[in-house]
Amino acid sequence: MRFWQRVAKKHNLRFVLEGIEDEDDDATADDLDIDLRQGYYYGKPHLLKIHSDDPDQ
Repeated sequence: MRFWQRVAKKHNLRFVLEGIEDEDDDATADDLDIDLRQGYYYGKPHLLKIHSDDPDQ
């Protein structure tokens, strides 16, 4: 994990940890200093509305 964090930082990329399923996974992400996370622990997946898709705009 640390290797990929360094690669992302070197190339100015965001590093996202996926698959956070429970409090233990979240604590591990804390231990690894990973700020961007996603998974069922935070909520079910849903589609985001993109403004350019809105015909009224």
